[in-house]
Amino acid sequence: MIKPVILAVLQNQWFPDQDRVRAILLKTPESRRRILRYALFAGCRTGKVLKSVFGDRCDDIIWENASPQIGGRAASSFQADTQHHVRCVSKARIRV
Repeated sequence: MIKPVILAVLQNQWFPDQDRVRAILLKTPESRRRILRYALFAGCRTGKVLKSVFGDRCDDIIWENASPQIGGRAASSFQADTQHHVRCVSKARIRV
């Protein structure tokens, strides 16, 4: 049986030191998913809620954001980026 791929798209990402995170992601784009997962489940409220709902399934989900832009506060909001979505689906090897 083929294990399903689950891609969850959240609204936005934000970090207090957005410039530092942006520089890390530009330097090592292949680590994007690992960094986003770590930040999401390192204690932020959204991560806690998702963990309480999905439990260990969180480890099987590919977490992404509607836009690759990074905000500096929780209220940061960006338009959804269609090309970013296409790249995420392609990278996750999801067949639509």
